[in-house]
Amino acid sequence: MGNNGGRRPGSGRKPIPAAIKRALGTTQTKEQIARQEAHEPKIEKDALKKPDFLTDYAKEEWDRVIELIGELGVLNSLDLYTLSAYCEAVSVFRNAQEQWKKNQQVIGIDDNGRYLPNPYLRILKEQTLLINKLSEQLSLTPVGRARLGIAKSQEPTQFEKFLMDDE
Repeated sequence: MGNNGGRRPGSGRKPIPAAIKRALGTTQTKEQIARQEAHEPKIEKDALKKPDFLTDYAKEEWDRVIELIGELGVLNSLDLYTLSAYCEAVSVFRNAQEQWKKNQQVIGIDDNGRYLPNPYLRILKEQTLLINKLSEQLSLTPVGRARLGIAKSQEPTQFEKFLMDDE
């Protein structure tokens, strides 16, 4: 066993891309950031093409995500299948939502008189968990964007303005 301080591999803080560190500032030296950049995949603009195999709802979600976050240069061709899986999870969620909307029954009764949970509720729950997991990996959540330092900038609150005036 290696000397990892008793931690599981992959546990702890997730690494921040060097480009983000450079933009936000860091305590690392330029040489350390350059070393990190040398080991990171190069982001190619337009390398993330919408796959033909996506369903219609998934294609809509792909277009929406690429329009909103694609220009930030956070996603690249290595994210193709993660983004595809996210978009398909949204598609399955939307289809299950449409089916649920038709009858909105939580429990049904089978031919033998037994109560059965609506299968679309299980699908909705599973897809919600998958969407949440994948969206954080792709920095599509507020937490994910904040980790990268790309959360939408907002006008300072009155309290923040007050604090800034004292400096």
